[in-house]
Amino acid sequence: MRKPGDLIRDRYEIIQYIGEGRNGTIYKARDREGNRDVTVKILDGPGSSDIDILKRFIKEGEVLSSLRHPAIARIYALEKEGNIPYLVTEFVDGQSMAARKEELRGDLPTLFRCFQQVLEGVQECHNRQVLHRDLKPSNLLIGKDGQLKIIDFGLAKTREKLTKPGTILGTPTYMSPEQCQGKPLTEATDIYSLGIIFWEFLTGTVPFQFEEGKGFNINQILRHVTEPLPAAQFDALPKFAGLRDTVFGMLEKEPRMRPPIPRILAVLQAEVPKILAQP
Repeated sequence: MRKPGDLIRDRYEIIQYIGEGRNGTIYKARDREGNRDVTVKILDGPGSSDIDILKRFIKEGEVLSSLRHPAIARIYALEKEGNIPYLVTEFVDGQSMAARKEELRGDLPTLFRCFQQVLEGVQECHNRQVLHRDLKPSNLLIGKDGQLKIIDFGLAKTREKLTKPGTILGTPTYMSPEQCQGKPLTEATDIYSLGIIFWEFLTGTVPFQFEEGKGFNINQILRHVTEPLPAAQFDALPKFAGLRDTVFGMLEKEPRMRPPIPRILAVLQAEVPKILAQP
């Protein structure tokens, strides 16, 4: 593990350890040449010798380099120190939606602004033929300026397929039915994940509960495929009745039945002022 003060390529000075990402160790660092704080993800763990993990790490850098949007964390460099690759991205000074869940549930204007920003960011991904495939509250950072940033594109998919057919990857709580079954994915898989996030932050809990970090239990994750939504959970909050059809539509089992992002944004634009006007 790197320590504060350690240098990478005589340019990036480690400030502090942030945590373990899907494909590497993450640090906050100071870019001496760029005179800015950055996030450095280093592929230096056991996965560094795994060719598939290496491909995904490199793919994350390539994907991010093609995206330019306020709601997507920017990439500054994908380089190597010796044989160890590292990714340098925009540092977001803030917290994840997961960390601010209860606060956001009590601050609906900020919550709905986050919904709008993540939708716009994901739409930009889709415009560039990029599927994120791992959208969840911990991958959505809110900066101190209020701007949301989508991070962790380690499972992102472009036209170049790195995932073998039938491979199941993702976070069980937020995976789409087709993702749970290892089927081919479209933009609709990200819309399903966003639907889970919307449901969670509007009602306080996700529609299907899983133990994260326990690996894939196929019988458990197939609940996304076989179980109906717990409608009573959502309907217990009549304040959000105007969003019901849209959220339920985002969580349709059949991908082609889910609404496109422009339609979701239009519903938010029409319904959110009514919601916020309620006592």
